[in-house]
Amino acid sequence: MAHFAEIKSEDNLVIRAVVISDQDCVSHGGENSAELEQWVASITRDCVILKQEFGGVYPNTYWKRTSYNTKEGVHYTQQDNTFVASEDQSKAFRLNYASDERFKYDSTLDGFVQANKPHDSWTLNTSTGFYDAPVADPSTMSHNGVLLNPKVWDEDNQRWTALDSATDINYYWNTETNTWSNI
Repeated sequence: MAHFAEIKSEDNLVIRAVVISDQDCVSHGGENSAELEQWVASITRDCVILKQEFGGVYPNTYWKRTSYNTKEGVHYTQQDNTFVASEDQSKAFRLNYASDERFKYDSTLDGFVQANKPHDSWTLNTSTGFYDAPVADPSTMSHNGVLLNPKVWDEDNQRWTALDSATDINYYWNTETNTWSNI
């Protein structure tokens, strides 16, 4: 089975993903061909989407193949009911599985990337297709054995913050000590 994402031409946002049989892929130019993408476009116009999401006017769209088993640039296989990184990373395809509007197609990377930039200071990681904070995500969510929750990016101070909900004490991630410190 092959998965294809329908993408709005105006903003490159993914609308949805569909599954196409392997036989149809072979019959229409091969799994990664432009001919196959055009064929998928010719058979998949969806009236439900037309009525529900676009006010009766179907947007201009195009289609790209997406890999169900690729996430953040890594291809995964299922082993014993868990997913593990595949030994053959040549199967990693277009950075991420693009199923809905959380992703957009980036033609420069030829991949599906996170659609919305969480904060102005964050930058797109071209290896994963997701935005990274300017300060690495803390490796731990506890302080002196107390679980801190939730972890939040503080754009004004360019740091991670978290709360000890039992005491209402706020902490920030101290990059010099790699520990949580009181605000």
